[in-house]
Amino acid sequence: MNFLYIKYLFQATNQHGVHSPFVYSLVTKALYKKQKTTEHSLLSEWKKEYSFSFRKQKIINKALNYFNDETYKVNHDNAFRSKKTIYFNLKEKNTREILEKANSCSFFIIDNIGASNALKNQWEAVRCAPIFSISIDFFNIGFLFVRKEQVKEDFKIRI
Repeated sequence: MNFLYIKYLFQATNQHGVHSPFVYSLVTKALYKKQKTTEHSLLSEWKKEYSFSFRKQKIINKALNYFNDETYKVNHDNAFRSKKTIYFNLKEKNTREILEKANSCSFFIIDNIGASNALKNQWEAVRCAPIFSISIDFFNIGFLFVRKEQVKEDFKIRI
């Protein structure tokens, strides 16, 4: 195990350290849920171009299925529809390219955020952009959300 991952484990929390109802719901109703889910069409599309570890596939698939579930859409006016979701690999994209999409998308999946110090710094720069109100760091993959109704919060969550 490398030092960055050990440091991450000490800083990260589980659902009990999350004080945002939005993030708590995502973690408990999707990410920590043991139920098998079918592969979301967006993930299938992205897998044609990118290689994902099993862990990343699970995290991405559970989140996509949660936000695009009919029950979620009915109960939330600002649902994160597939067309408002975008995937970026930090090894291939720069901060500017990600920020340019922030006006048209509301859910960003950012890959390879912990792959190196340079990529970690790039993640920090994107995460700190004022347009994003929520960031969730899963060590090697991160989620960013544009939610105008919420104050800026950053989370590190163990999965």
